[in-house]
Amino acid sequence: MAQLKLNANGQHHVERIGRASNIGECISFAERVATFWGLVDKGGPNGCWLWLGRRDKNGYGHFHFEGKGILAHRFAWLATHGSFPEKPFLCHDCDNPPCVNPAHLF
Repeated sequence: MAQLKLNANGQHHVERIGRASNIGECISFAERVATFWGLVDKGGPNGCWLWLGRRDKNGYGHFHFEGKGILAHRFAWLATHGSFPEKPFLCHDCDNPPCVNPAHLF
């Protein structure tokens, strides 16, 4: 289980609560998706949905998935569409790096 907290710098981060009961226990994709959306401030269906977790120096959100970091807007696409797009890049209609609203991605 994870909980959203503020660190000393006022930035949001996820704090893991407890541990898996054994090494073979995994978090399901649905649980990762739920954790992800819990770190998003949804301003409305047409507005930007801002990533509240870790961001890089350019403002893009980062999320941990399958043992590695992934850009938050790419995970939003994966969570919504079930797979990554064939093209290597996802762009924002809104031109707002922390936005993870799938309706703004192309």
